[in-house]
Amino acid sequence: MLLLEGVPAAERGEIEAAFRGGQTYGLAASRQRMQELGIADGVIRAIDAELTAARSELKEFANLPPVPLLLQLDELLHVQVAALRSAATGA
Repeated sequence: MLLLEGVPAAERGEIEAAFRGGQTYGLAASRQRMQELGIADGVIRAIDAELTAARSELKEFANLPPVPLLLQLDELLHVQVAALRSAATGA
């Protein structure tokens, strides 16, 4: 959403059309555009906050069968966010 808010209307239309058509805009293209717009850090923080909130809520239900799998997915997503953060900082 932050990316869509930051790009010109014509570019926003391209991104929205790709999503509606079941296509991905592309992680590399998204990351590059977010860096150009100066919103990459905000996007990374927002994703990380959502993942942290989800993990916190899931832990209460850890004894339910699907929750361990969801927590594994959470860990995978945290690794991806860390890689995105690393790429954004050039580390």
